[in-house]
Amino acid sequence: MKRLISSFTLIGLAVATTLIAPETVRAESEVPEALATSDEAEGRDAEAVDALDASPADAPEEATSSETRKEKRNRKKAEDLANGREPLTRVHAIGVGYNFQWVTSPATGGMRFHGPAVAYAYDIGRRARFILNARSYFPVVARMDNDKGSYSGSVRQDYSQRWAFDFTLGAGGKMRIGEKGTLILGGGPHIAILRLNSDVYVPVEAVSMGIAALARLRFDLDDRDRFKAGVDAQLAADFLNLPRQDSPADLVFVGSVVGTVGVQF
Repeated sequence: MKRLISSFTLIGLAVATTLIAPETVRAESEVPEALATSDEAEGRDAEAVDALDASPADAPEEATSSETRKEKRNRKKAEDLANGREPLTRVHAIGVGYNFQWVTSPATGGMRFHGPAVAYAYDIGRRARFILNARSYFPVVARMDNDKGSYSGSVRQDYSQRWAFDFTLGAGGKMRIGEKGTLILGGGPHIAILRLNSDVYVPVEAVSMGIAALARLRFDLDDRDRFKAGVDAQLAADFLNLPRQDSPADLVFVGSVVGTVGVQF
């Protein structure tokens, strides 16, 4: 009887061990999974913190890359003013005025004429400016009185082709005139093209090159220094005749005064 009881006891212990063991294994396997889940959560939290920490530092970089040209220009202008530097600006202007020209040639001697002009003016820089000046003018009246003959009349009536053009490319300096005015003085190489053709009178043609001096007076029309109005004056002397012509000019003097309106960027 005792042996039978002992046998049943051993069988019961074996069954109990068999039933309990899987639960223990499952519990032990769930612990690493829980730890892994906890580690993943901590990793996500750390990434979120890193993203929050990095976003303020990256914000200026992203803002700079998304700046428009106008915003970038305004920012640099503000930085220049804060540092006490003259801002980098560019001005485009157009205008109308009057032009006079004096030409001497072997065929005509000294001859002077004048007429209306249209102009385009451009300059860029800080205090030192790069300057471009272009003018087209239309002689309407001419006079000549020398040993070659005399003439005083309307170029529009006597000459079938009558046009002229000049171009100046140079450098200059800008200075302030009061609170709203600026004055630019400069000069550089000058090229002039003149064509007067007639079936009755001696033709006058010239493609000449020399030196020009110019002045630009500008005044601000608004508080933002955007719109400008002013006066441009130029005086040039050309002593090189570039191509060979039938009646080339020996010496050319060109002068003009133009009223302008423009925009500054």
